[in-house]
Amino acid sequence: MSVAGASLGLMTGSLIAGIGVNFNLISADRLFEIFLGFTVFLAVLICLSKESLNTKFSVKKLITVLSPTFKLPKGKTAFFIMAAIGYIGSWGQTSFFQALSSKIALLLFNDQDNVILLTAIIYLTVTLPNAVGGFTVGGLNPAKSLKLIMPLTFIIGSMMFLTIAYPHVVIFFITLTLLSFLIGAGLSLLLKILLAGSAVTERADIISFLYFMAYVGSALPNFLIGKVFTNATFIQISFAFIVWIFLYTSAVFILNIYLSKPKKTYKKLNFKETDNT
Repeated sequence: MSVAGASLGLMTGSLIAGIGVNFNLISADRLFEIFLGFTVFLAVLICLSKESLNTKFSVKKLITVLSPTFKLPKGKTAFFIMAAIGYIGSWGQTSFFQALSSKIALLLFNDQDNVILLTAIIYLTVTLPNAVGGFTVGGLNPAKSLKLIMPLTFIIGSMMFLTIAYPHVVIFFITLTLLSFLIGAGLSLLLKILLAGSAVTERADIISFLYFMAYVGSALPNFLIGKVFTNATFIQISFAFIVWIFLYTSAVFILNIYLSKPKKTYKKLNFKETDNT
């Protein structure tokens, strides 16, 4: 849920907004008002919900939790580095579509009238398979599965960006679907490794620290495109992202193999070496 839940929200919101605005069913301003109301509704539900951890409220505790903390349980550093690289790389890769889905839609379809809907469909293709991938691999052995998922992510990701550099609609959607599934699967497995053996009270700190790193990753590529490489073409950007994918998938692949060796830290976790799922 930590990996796939956000993708389900992005998918639903993107599709509803895209259809509504594209067919003049609702204005962009009214969308903001609706989501503001929805946010207030969620805030009320949170206040009425049951706390999962038994802890007494105090102002001192409130002040403490509002202060950012970057800490890890003992023995989690190596796992965190591997997971952080995977999250930074994956979020940086998918942030390309957050910023440029509309331009991709125009490039592939050359349809100005329906660009909002086409943009939503492209983003839907990013988020839906991502959520499915996150849910699907929950029962797999993460150490073994990552040895296959990381190389496939690089291969499929490279093919997908080539279909943007040299436009091909059908292959683009096929490879984007597969890539999004692999990204969701990889993130889910990395989080499973990182949280294995940790206490419930430690997990909020671990996940918040990891997501902080992921947001850094999502901001970096778009910042570079928007502020440094302002005259870059889609072909140049696409090849740059192929290099980006190679770097982060290779790093995760190598670290995963290193941690899988006998006497290394995977042995402290509860992953059964005989698990063939």
